[in-house]
Amino acid sequence: ASFVAAATKDALEAPLVLRWVRRDGSVRWTEHRSAPIFADDGALIALEGVARDVTARITGEEHVRAADARLPDLLSGIDLGALVLDPSGRVEFINDFLLRLLGRSRDELVGQDWIDIAVPEDERAALRETFAAAVASGAGAGQREDSIVTRSGEERRLLWTSVIQHDADGRVVGLAGIAHDVTEARRIAAEHARLAAAIEQSAESVIITDPATRILYVNRAFERLSGYASSEVVGQTPRILASGVQSKSYYDALGAALAHGV
Repeated sequence: ASFVAAATKDALEAPLVLRWVRRDGSVRWTEHRSAPIFADDGALIALEGVARDVTARITGEEHVRAADARLPDLLSGIDLGALVLDPSGRVEFINDFLLRLLGRSRDELVGQDWIDIAVPEDERAALRETFAAAVASGAGAGQREDSIVTRSGEERRLLWTSVIQHDADGRVVGLAGIAHDVTEARRIAAEHARLAAAIEQSAESVIITDPATRILYVNRAFERLSGYASSEVVGQTPRILASGVQSKSYYDALGAALAHGV
């Protein structure tokens, strides 16, 4: 009898949340906490309790759940890579953009080690060390640029913005990251660097101006030919080069040609 009474007492003392529909059709939620009263022989003779309105809490939780449900749809539709890894580095979530970039299916990646599948072999050891350190410290937020390798063997450069995820108790539960594909931007930057190096080393004098014909850049050949240092002419117009041999109309025509890009 005492065992039954104890079990009944535990069940009755557990919090109970009830949904109420008011006369005007609005919904309210209440949380009830009760204390059973038993007679000497163990029989339940009364139940005392209090109720509090928890509508705001329940409604807020529903909004959070609804937002959480919409988040995968948002991440799947954006033109950025989205990835969630568990603490061991296995893929928990990957969006469509990143799958298309890799040329792989979701079934191939979810549950698999991201570094083993998607990272070039020569970068794996360093990235694994960085990932393990971030998980161990619980502080891995920031930006990092890494390569991925597609199914066809092509390497792409991604700029990641990542955060370490924690549960309600502060334990690390994984890493989430958003990635920009910067492959083309890096290629263009490298081409510009090569072009700039070629112009700088050219034996021909080169002047670059803005639309107002103010000098933006001169190469070393210009400095040797003119006797002017780059710092002396940048921000000036080509009139600074006037020798007295050419007429004013010559420099007017030169300025007009530069302004029109010819």
